[in-house]
Amino acid sequence: MRQLNTTATGRERAGLAVLLLVCTLAGVDLGANLLAVNELTRQLDMSATQKLWVQDVYTFVMAGLLVAMGGLGDRIGRRRLLMLGAAGFATASLVAAFATSAALLIAARAALGVAGATLMPSTLGLIRGMFHVPGQRRAAIAATVAGVTVGSAVGPLIGGVLLAVTAQPTSVYLISVPGMVALLVLGRFLLPEVRNPEAPPFDLVSAALSVGAVFPVVYGLKTMTGSGVGPLSIAAVLAGGAFASAFVVRQLSLQRPLIDLWLLRHPTFSAGIVLNLLVMFVLMGFSPLLMEYLQAGAGLDPAVAGLVQLASPVVMVLAITGATLLAKRGVRTGTLMIGGFAVATLGMLALTQVTAGTGALLVMVGASLLAAGAGVATALVADTMVATAPQEKAAAAGALSETGKELGSALGMAVLGSIGAAVYSARVSEAAPDAVPAAVLDAARETIGAALAAAADLPGGAGAALAQVARQASAQAINVVGVAGAVTLIAGAVVAAVSMRRTPRHAAPATTEPRTGRLSPSSRR
Repeated sequence: MRQLNTTATGRERAGLAVLLLVCTLAGVDLGANLLAVNELTRQLDMSATQKLWVQDVYTFVMAGLLVAMGGLGDRIGRRRLLMLGAAGFATASLVAAFATSAALLIAARAALGVAGATLMPSTLGLIRGMFHVPGQRRAAIAATVAGVTVGSAVGPLIGGVLLAVTAQPTSVYLISVPGMVALLVLGRFLLPEVRNPEAPPFDLVSAALSVGAVFPVVYGLKTMTGSGVGPLSIAAVLAGGAFASAFVVRQLSLQRPLIDLWLLRHPTFSAGIVLNLLVMFVLMGFSPLLMEYLQAGAGLDPAVAGLVQLASPVVMVLAITGATLLAKRGVRTGTLMIGGFAVATLGMLALTQVTAGTGALLVMVGASLLAAGAGVATALVADTMVATAPQEKAAAAGALSETGKELGSALGMAVLGSIGAAVYSARVSEAAPDAVPAAVLDAARETIGAALAAAADLPGGAGAALAQVARQASAQAINVVGVAGAVTLIAGAVVAAVSMRRTPRHAAPATTEPRTGRLSPSSRR
């Protein structure tokens, strides 16, 4: 191996700024879509089912294609795949912005999912090829994690401004177009092309099996969130498991597989997938309860609730920055990761103390601690996974990392979301005043927003009593989810302590060029 200067130059830093723009815009798109979906439903006269597809089809498609796109990026080149994805994202965004029917909007959101599946695997793969000094690479990956989070938080605010100016809800999809065009112009000059020169031909069968392994599981879990456990959701999850088994069998039978299963056999790498899943399970499982409580339980205006919620991403960025600096000073990655889980656990424990009269402050303290710890954990997990994989497998490694997050998100909304809804509904049923009519009580059991709306129409003291019961039930739902989340995060800390205890202090830069070709011990060439 020849010696080389691996310290990043100004060109790599400028390239990172381009990649950070991509990640931020992807987050903005998600946040803006959540803001506009109700107005879109009204304008396009969408059914409840169509509304759900507008909300979820992006995630379904993206999650299903992550593994396939990661393998494709390692083969055709990560910059090329990123540029194709950016062009597709901009085009699909324009179609969505001028959609005149629900069907066209759903199709455009699906196309955005296809393009979105190229972004994070390509970004992480390029960072692996651009930044060889561990501290610089870790900081770059941390910046992308923060970018997605900040984008998701400010997306509703930017979307709200566009809605106010244009009065056209589909205009929110125009937000990402200028940035993606800028990527197409600047990326050609600032981003290097990184590919595996010995990559095999792209295996369409394996790609199809990977989609079949992830898509039905995510669909089944999200269906459980909206409609409860039923034959369709169970069948979808089982079908995903069958496709996953077929995918593994095929990878083991190929001399040059789409995904080198050595990555999954490596304890640090496989633990990273589990840790990503656990973090996102808690983070996304709690998020819907957060916004519902701020607006209904704490009585904040939606715009004020959005501004209050900005505290979480700000704290997360500060925490990630601090962890990156500590790692640069020689603190072990595993130690910092465990610390992230500990801080997130404190946040969930704080939520167990929320009551109907607490207001927004304690909820936001808990949410901010959760965001800070989760941000540190996911940033360090992503860096560890990308660093563990051979350089020519970096995009595939990034895809597996993101797939763990998507599965964790879907599972969290299905499990923790269902737990929170069940606790809320049971509490309202038990404590509602006898004077509340049965039809009103049925509506009140659904959500706290529906309960408060129904309470406002009740005469006498029954309305005030029902509103108080709903607020108490919402707080108790947060309490129970806080306990479940804390237990999950403690399990994550244990996994991190066992699997990451030997991670080195990456204070010194790498001095040798990584090998090219297949580095896994399972090579059969």
